[in-house]
Amino acid sequence: MSQQQAGANYNAFIKTITIIHIALMAGLAMTTIIISGIGTEELGTFSFTQQPKELLIPVGFIAAIILGQFLSKSMLNKLDSKDTLQKKLGVNQTSHLIKVAPLEAIGFLCVFTYSETNNSFFLAILALVFLLFISLFPTKGKIENAIPTSTEDQPYLRNPEKPFNS
Repeated sequence: MSQQQAGANYNAFIKTITIIHIALMAGLAMTTIIISGIGTEELGTFSFTQQPKELLIPVGFIAAIILGQFLSKSMLNKLDSKDTLQKKLGVNQTSHLIKVAPLEAIGFLCVFTYSETNNSFFLAILALVFLLFISLFPTKGKIENAIPTSTEDQPYLRNPEKPFNS
């Protein structure tokens, strides 16, 4: 969110990041339903595979979690409590996207690999991706715990409808 936005407030930020998060989940869910044909046919077998390409997905899933957490925390650690609340919220939004983007990529790989192999193991990993998405859902409390706040930020945090720079 830029400082020039008229009427920008904390509540608008929360709505924006929530809509983005829901859109990412919905896109992955719709792709899963369309590509894999879940619900229209029987699920495939659940087996562990020896194909190198298919072994990369579980490793990539773990790497996506670690990478997303590391990059997100490193961005948030650069924030200073003296920064404007808008800057802190913008960095928080970016760090949230950096945290969930690798998970979404692994989710898409799971969908495409399942459609190719009909191995339900990849649907299980996809279910874990969705569970992580749900646990990472942005809330007011999570946002306030993630950013360093100052006394200047408190009026906006206590009154989310108050426009920034007023």
